[in-house]
Amino acid sequence: MRFPVSLDLTVQGQNVAYGALAFTPGILYRWRWAPEQRWVPYVGGGVRLASNGVRRDFVGRPLLVASLLSFDEHHDWGGGSDPNIDAQFGLGPELWAGYELHLNRWIALNFGLAYAWIWIDGESVNLLRETGGIRFTL
Repeated sequence: MRFPVSLDLTVQGQNVAYGALAFTPGILYRWRWAPEQRWVPYVGGGVRLASNGVRRDFVGRPLLVASLLSFDEHHDWGGGSDPNIDAQFGLGPELWAGYELHLNRWIALNFGLAYAWIWIDGESVNLLRETGGIRFTL
């Protein structure tokens, strides 16, 4: 079992075009043929539970122009009133593939790729992410 948490950001020009905070519980299969094997390939997948935010122009929709100033314009600390950012909860598949480099019995370095398919505002978004990490085993 694997329970990764990820923060994904895509920058377009000077703006963040896509952002997500995701939790993906899933199953992992490792090809291990020797107890002291250093390089261990793996594949797996899980269900991606994510809070997604995307700029409208990133998914091919026109930008909106706000013609009226809001009453709390100067008190909005989070930028949550931007009409060009659509935020929503997403649920979808995520697939993993990669290698683990076992430095010893307790420490492994993880090098992999993750692919997720996300549906936002009626548009299909494909996410491909390189991952690198360290795993400690007790």
